Amino acid sequence: ANPTSATKYRNEAFNITIQVSSGSNFSVFRGNVSLNNLIIESFTNNAGDALWITSPSASSLNFNGAVKSAVGVSSINVYTIRVRAGNSGSASLNISNGRIIGVEPVEDFGVGFANGS
Repeated sequence: ANPTSATKYRNEAFNITIQVSSGSNFSVFRGNVSLNNLIIESFTNNAGDALWITSPSASSLNFNGAVKSAVGVSSINVYTIRVRAGNSGSASLNISNGRIIGVEPVEDFGVGFANGS
């Protein structure tokens, strides 16, 4: 998630972009995204040309997709959400169950997460 950290005032809206990137090209990508004390104001699908198994939306931020390119990609911006804090105090975005599958050779890559708070 980008940004990985920010200080905002209550009801101050800001953007978060969910991106998948790797040192090698990949063709399949997935992740589960949850919000804590954040309210979604808008949702923009940045990977519109992806083939979706589970298409993300404002009501379900989880995603499972594949790129159309035979050579894959090393990075893809999945979506951007505009959010604001629901209440005073801390808020967070958490990513789990991430997976990317490489193109050549076909292999499962280990996945690390940049959660936000």
